[in-house]
Amino acid sequence: IKTAASLYQALGSCTHAAISQQSAPMMAATGPARPEAMEREFQRAVDFFVQSRILYQVSGDTRGEAAVRLEIALARLNLSTRRRQVAQAQARTIGRETALTCASLLAEAEEHCRQVLLSWHYPLDETGTPAELDTLIYGALACLIRIAVQRALLARLSGNAQTAQRERGRATHLCQQVL
Repeated sequence: IKTAASLYQALGSCTHAAISQQSAPMMAATGPARPEAMEREFQRAVDFFVQSRILYQVSGDTRGEAAVRLEIALARLNLSTRRRQVAQAQARTIGRETALTCASLLAEAEEHCRQVLLSWHYPLDETGTPAELDTLIYGALACLIRIAVQRALLARLSGNAQTAQRERGRATHLCQQVL
């Protein structure tokens, strides 16, 4: 089961990496079908990760499950960033703002990060090492910081200064906790 989980995780990682390679240079020249194709590819990567997470969970591999949860959070966070970039590019070309629907992606990414952190309240299992634990914990905290920054940016773009300030404060607090 762990081998299948590892395979699905690798497929998700490759798909996620391919999205970054394909979509980053083309962000300025996106056509009407490009954002939908990008969304499909992100969903495909997340589907691979979800399959992997389920298999790791069934096999009792806490470290593997936490690592995949972190990858799901990063994929959701990157999709949110891409949506914002596409919306900003469209706003520049058509001359008006477009509504952003990133809140649910950020909430889901945050929940996965919290689950990673909560999973390590218990002692290490026999497959975990302190270095792996540090990598997962600091990765989850870094992702939470990026989520707060993304929320602050979205709030600023929508004209909500109080929310933007609160989210920047949250990101700052998390940075101080990491240090």
